[in-house]
Amino acid sequence: KKHLQVGVLKGALKQEEADKKLEAWLKEKESKINKKIDTLTQAKDEETKKKLNEEKAFNKKRQEEIKKKLEEDAAAAATEEAKEEAPAAEEKKDSDKKD
Repeated sequence: KKHLQVGVLKGALKQEEADKKLEAWLKEKESKINKKIDTLTQAKDEETKKKLNEEKAFNKKRQEEIKKKLEEDAAAAATEEAKEEAPAAEEKKDSDKKD
């Protein structure tokens, strides 16, 4: 604004022309600021979505690992239970043969 006023004082511009140029410059500046804000907001939203998707993938992988571990533990318990029952059954057969 100061530079335009100096131009008016020197007679290079009329006050109306200086005001129009100032308004155009202010609109352009505001447009650039809003564009930058939109770009930053969009980048932030994309980053948030990316992190959320990574977290979902990690949680899914972790749940699958937990499920697999539980299945392995259940299978191991069943195997161990079968081993415990097998000697008991053999002892019963041996005792039945002796009778």
